[in-house]
Amino acid sequence: MAHLAGQAMNVLNWYDGLVEQGKIKADARQLTVVKILHSFAEQLNHPIENKRGLLFSRKKKTMPQGLYIHGKVGRGKTLLMDGFYLSLPDMPKKRVHFHSFMRHFHQQMNEHKGVSSKPSSGNALSAIAEDLAKDCRILCFDEFHISDIADAMIMKELLRELIKRDVKFVMTSNYAPKELYPNGLARHLFIPAIKIIENDFTVMKLDGPSDYRQLLLGDSEVYFSPNNDENKKKMQGIFDKIACGIYLEEQVILQGRSLKAINRTSDAIWFDFSDICQKARSQIDYLRLAERFGTLMVSNVPQLTGNKLSDASRRFTWLVDVLYDRKIKLILTTEAPLEELYAANSNNKQESANSNNASMDESGRTLSRLREMQSSSYMKTQAID
Repeated sequence: MAHLAGQAMNVLNWYDGLVEQGKIKADARQLTVVKILHSFAEQLNHPIENKRGLLFSRKKKTMPQGLYIHGKVGRGKTLLMDGFYLSLPDMPKKRVHFHSFMRHFHQQMNEHKGVSSKPSSGNALSAIAEDLAKDCRILCFDEFHISDIADAMIMKELLRELIKRDVKFVMTSNYAPKELYPNGLARHLFIPAIKIIENDFTVMKLDGPSDYRQLLLGDSEVYFSPNNDENKKKMQGIFDKIACGIYLEEQVILQGRSLKAINRTSDAIWFDFSDICQKARSQIDYLRLAERFGTLMVSNVPQLTGNKLSDASRRFTWLVDVLYDRKIKLILTTEAPLEELYAANSNNKQESANSNNASMDESGRTLSRLREMQSSSYMKTQAID
């Protein structure tokens, strides 16, 4: 169950509490954003209706259609948005990673067209917007970004349809509104969506010299062996440090399938090895995780020897490759020390020479990458968008 640790009354109290407890350092830029998020939450919680049926705040004559927070990675955009989101416990709301939302939206569009005798993209989009508005008064998009013409055209119309139904927004992005879809095909058709954000949203830049992803982990130990209760507590301590009081639903959806996590927060997710590598997973699954999280944690990694673990070992290699390529942090507990993770096993004698060579090459590359991924220089590297 998603919750804000300590059940903070509002996002401002939550943020002040983190600073007082020494969990984060006071940041004037973050505090400015938090105050605006708090004000927006107050307006959402205490609206009044005028004679024309428009919603106004008791404190201000009008309220923005949404908030748009942009800036470099690691500055706390998603963390602050999630603090805001969880401070609205009784409000119909939805919090989604933008790319996941768009994949699901395209699927819904196809389903609507499939059941209609006269398919119309406009009718399908309006119907989806209507359904969404019934269950969602505030929609939070994490990592808003437009990369193709189909998404550009959908978002232009979807924003209009949802605004007509008085759905409010909070968005985080690495890009200022004017930087969205910069060299895209027929970009001029997306300009109206940019104008909506610039004119009807409160746009805030959250930037600064500090990448908090780097500061949180820094020179911390990130690989623990063996798989015991002591090291599980160390993993929990690291997760709580990253979470800053934000605990989201443990289930995530990848490629339409539910995946169980031990814990999840704004920028980190924690799995048991059996769930992430010993069940049917693909490289695309791991890529989706790398798109959404700056840190992955995996507990109970066994010694990867023997035919029974060959599939899991291959998936673990895929996982490491994807995370390494995108410079995502990886924290592990393992049965054996890193150098013994792929120790020779007598059960492998029946494998062919070619298979052994391929396995040795693969495990050697994985070990090399794991060594680099625990280094201070790697931990201080910025994740790749």
